[in-house]
Amino acid sequence: MPRRKNKVGVSDLEEAQSKFNKEFIQLGSDAYGEEPEIWPTGIEEFDGLLTDPSGEPLGGLPSRGLYIIAGQPGSGKTLVVTHMARALQQAGKRVAWVDSERRLQVGGLKRLRNLGVDPNALIMVGGGSIVGSPVGYILEDVLGVISSMAAGKMIDAIIIDSTTSLIPRQLADHALGGEVPFDAKAQAITARALSITLPIMSGICSDFGITAYLICQLRENPGVMFGRSEYIPGGKAAQFHAHGIFTLSSPASSSYDEEAQTHKCKLTVWKSAVTTDHMKQVECFLKTSLETPNEAN
Repeated sequence: MPRRKNKVGVSDLEEAQSKFNKEFIQLGSDAYGEEPEIWPTGIEEFDGLLTDPSGEPLGGLPSRGLYIIAGQPGSGKTLVVTHMARALQQAGKRVAWVDSERRLQVGGLKRLRNLGVDPNALIMVGGGSIVGSPVGYILEDVLGVISSMAAGKMIDAIIIDSTTSLIPRQLADHALGGEVPFDAKAQAITARALSITLPIMSGICSDFGITAYLICQLRENPGVMFGRSEYIPGGKAAQFHAHGIFTLSSPASSSYDEEAQTHKCKLTVWKSAVTTDHMKQVECFLKTSLETPNEAN
């Protein structure tokens, strides 16, 4: 029996490419290019949490990935991505920010500056007629803008705060027509739209070489007696297409230290496609301002 070849010959590849789109069939090294860079998160505890196969700290998250930061309200999600934005800008990366919760409109830009982020270097998506509407930011329009910017090499990273505040067009049309679906139906529409959007977003990251950081609210699933009672909107699509899911939780007692200007939280690796650090935890002390109290006054 002839021995099976373990390498693709040039003639084999050319024959396959002649039958299909040349860009559709490529060798692995041509299709994916160089290995992704490791981008620091700007949070020392986070950077030391993930490890490579040899057990050495990665020092950050690989680029060209889709990462979800999830947690309950007040757990520190926006604070985490703000530190990430500062680290990305310091590394010379072009960052876009989708402020779907409109946090930056009320003192948010000052908070960004206090944490070392240059708002004038951020590309703000929304807040106007492009993706805004009377009922909120339209999910499909936001996705289209991100895709266009990524294809045009305008950005290196995108932060969405938050995906759960994006309104599917179907739901927006209902609201503008005076018909507001009952809660269960609205949640089903949102979950279905997110389950379609997430694989598209993952493809944008891979195809155009950008990195996405998505904030999600953790939802409670009442009546669950065993296993996780919390879930991420988008269902299994979020867990399947995200390269990493990290959850935040704050202690029952006060999580803010006014004197040290830090927010205390626990970060858990819910899922990681780049390492084997599943369910690892670390306690983080996130700076809420880089200014000293005297400087702030």
